[in-house]
Amino acid sequence: MGEKIFDQLGKKRSIVNYVSLIGEKGMYFILSITIGVYFINYLGPELFGRWSFAMSFVLLLAPFAQLGYSTILLRELIGDSKSKFHVLGSGFLLNTFGSLIIYTIICAVGHFLFDTEIFFLVAILGLTVFSNVFSGINTYFESKVSTKYNVIGNLIGRLISSIGILVLIYFTKSLYWFAFNYLLGVVIAACISVMIYSRLKNQSILQWRVDFSITKTIAIASLVLALKNGFNLINSKIDQIFITELIGFESLGIYAVSAQYTELLVFIPGVIFGTVFPSIIKDYYRKENIKGHIIAYNALFFYLGLMLTLGVFFLAPIILPILFSNKFYGAVDIMKIHAFSILFIFIGVPTAKIIVLKNLLKELLLVKFSGAMLNVFLNMFLITSYGLNGAAIATIISYSFSSTWGYLMFKSTRDLFLLQVKGVIYPIQLLQKRLN
Repeated sequence: MGEKIFDQLGKKRSIVNYVSLIGEKGMYFILSITIGVYFINYLGPELFGRWSFAMSFVLLLAPFAQLGYSTILLRELIGDSKSKFHVLGSGFLLNTFGSLIIYTIICAVGHFLFDTEIFFLVAILGLTVFSNVFSGINTYFESKVSTKYNVIGNLIGRLISSIGILVLIYFTKSLYWFAFNYLLGVVIAACISVMIYSRLKNQSILQWRVDFSITKTIAIASLVLALKNGFNLINSKIDQIFITELIGFESLGIYAVSAQYTELLVFIPGVIFGTVFPSIIKDYYRKENIKGHIIAYNALFFYLGLMLTLGVFFLAPIILPILFSNKFYGAVDIMKIHAFSILFIFIGVPTAKIIVLKNLLKELLLVKFSGAMLNVFLNMFLITSYGLNGAAIATIISYSFSSTWGYLMFKSTRDLFLLQVKGVIYPIQLLQKRLN
């Protein structure tokens, strides 16, 4: 079981992918703790709270624009690679309509419910949903275990956006300028992905074709995943909406610092498992037993998540006062609580992917929905009683439900919860065998 995992991790393409993806995320981490910190201190709690609110609102609706079809598309591309142009074309059509509808909703809600500044912020940031129309290219590279090509566009876009932040701070520009700068980075990343795709093996997006039978298949399955992704974002962002309504933008700015920098670490399981997931899909279609893979990855992510959780918990009181001004001092205690969300996010990644592979989408949707509703309920009561710490506690409880014990709700997913438990005790069993 353990040997097979290292065989997958050791494949040449997988190594290249790991290096490129870790390099991208590492660069993003460096930019976040340098230019990102500079940006947050420049804005202060009040303005950063308004920025975070606008971003959270857009992110809550963005999954519905993409229809959550990336995982379904990956499954279809690997399962029937001969129809790739029809699969990509059908996904493009779905994403285009989805983006138009969601952007209209973002602007309509912003116009009627938010003040002028927040409305213009969400209108500008909401334009980023249209970058999803070409997200099928990223999924195509993922299916070929060539995500290094995705990294190139993302890195260039982020670097240009980061340089833009420094220029805008120098000229003391308003939030609107920063929103346009963020949009520019996203557009550049999407354009570079299209250029790279077009230059490889004489491929072109003009070769994409729409097959309405494939479109229907992707749409039905992807709608469920879009809802799932939306419920995931409710879990991670609804606390910021409640904080704004119940306490105010300044408190949200303090809370968002701890949430944002805790979330910087959660890319790790996605990078590792996302790289080997195509191999697991192939094993599944060949009717091979993949339980050993799942247990091994559950063990890897649980103990890696535990180490990072403890690291953030003990280092937060040391690092945050160095990075941020005294206005953000309240973020220390929040980050110490928020750190425990890392553990549940890590161990939940393999299970969520395997559920999609097994087409248990209804069960996945209901678990995520229940977790989101639990988060809403807990935020309503815990924020009023415990303030910002209450919001962090609500997030941890809902994450634990959505990622682990929520799968006990259904008979068809209980075995996946048991595989999580086996993953936790797997290293202990190995140690006992060696000692005996």
